[in-house]
Amino acid sequence: SVGNYSTIYNAGTLTVLDAPTIVTIEDWAAQKGLTGDNALPNADPDGDGRSNLMEYFLGLDPTQAGGVGGSSMTLSNGPSNTMSMTYRRAKGLTNVEAAVQTIGDLSNPNWGTNGIQETVVDKGTHEEVTATVTNAPGETRKFMRLKVSQP
Repeated sequence: SVGNYSTIYNAGTLTVLDAPTIVTIEDWAAQKGLTGDNALPNADPDGDGRSNLMEYFLGLDPTQAGGVGGSSMTLSNGPSNTMSMTYRRAKGLTNVEAAVQTIGDLSNPNWGTNGIQETVVDKGTHEEVTATVTNAPGETRKFMRLKVSQP
C-alpha cells in the first residue's frame, strides 16, 4: 500500500544497473578456453608470472601475457612518508579473498594489514583500489604485497 511508504523527491538522474554477474574461477577459466592443468588456480598458461587466481581477481586475460592494458598494479612512495599500491579488482568474484599486506623486514614472516587504508573507484568493468600505509616514526623501510587466496 502506498500509505506504508514515505517518499522524498530529489531532482536528478536515477541510473538502474544490472546486478553484477557472479562468476566462479572454474566458469571464468572455461570462458577463457582453459582446460586441464591450464585451468587450475595456480597455473600460469600465458607464462607472465601471474597465476590464474591472480588474473581472475585482477580481471585480466590468462591467455595474454601482461594482462589487459599493461600493468595491473603500481607501487609508489607518496608524501608524508606514505606508500601506496594501486591495483584493479574484477567485479562479481566469488570464493576469493584478497588483502594488501605490509612488513618492515623481509626476514620476518609476519605480514600484516594494520594501518592500511583503501579507497575504491568504480571503473565500470572493474574497480581500481588504492591501498595506502604510513611508515611509523623511525621506520626506514616498508614492503607491500597483494595476497590473493581461496578460502
